[in-house]
Amino acid sequence: MRANLAGEKTVLDESVHPDLFVLAKPTDKQTMPVSEIHRLREFIHMSPFRLPFKMAIVDDAETLAGEGWNMLLKTLEEPAARTTIILVAAHARRIPLTIRSRAVERYFQRVQDETMIAALSAPERRTIRPHLLWIAGRPGLAKRLLVSPKDPLIQLYRRETARALKYSGDEAIRIQYKIAEELAKSESIAQSIDAWLLSLRSMHALGTIYPRLKRLKEAKVLIEGTNVNSRLAIEHALITPNQ
Repeated sequence: MRANLAGEKTVLDESVHPDLFVLAKPTDKQTMPVSEIHRLREFIHMSPFRLPFKMAIVDDAETLAGEGWNMLLKTLEEPAARTTIILVAAHARRIPLTIRSRAVERYFQRVQDETMIAALSAPERRTIRPHLLWIAGRPGLAKRLLVSPKDPLIQLYRRETARALKYSGDEAIRIQYKIAEELAKSESIAQSIDAWLLSLRSMHALGTIYPRLKRLKEAKVLIEGTNVNSRLAIEHALITPNQ
């Protein structure tokens, strides 16, 4: 049976549809509370109310931790009928393989700046345009900036992009060591490196900066997946001469 969604658009736009459940990490916390997964489990085991199916969207899925992963895994192992669960993550490698193996992975390309700007109102465009460098084609970040400009993640991207602009053209070894030291001290190293990657990619001709971008991306993978010394990994990425 095909669902008639025409009459559902308004309530979907307002995120108040009884068959849609959206949860995300609170902006004042580092991880998603286990209580959110409890709410998810309660939702998916109820029968659809207006549509022939239910949908749950778990944003910031990679911020789950500990018991939250176990509960989510159990939820996926015991799927509710007529229910789709979408996990949204900026860093898919942080999601345990036991969960990723039970999902169909889809990777989305970044949106061109002008396409994203065209979808905004005039006041929103004035707010977003100065920040396109670090938003880097990610509508989710643009929305987060508009809704919550003091969000810690927004502040991190703004801070690291400003630092990338300041130091990116300076090849002095002492500056590169300083960058590595400051990045290694970041509370969210992977996200800080992301900000640098996106900024450097936008500011430089890709041919000249590509080796450093590749090494920086490799350092990020090592930092996320191993016990490597973060500062040494970043120093290697920044200071090793391009071949």
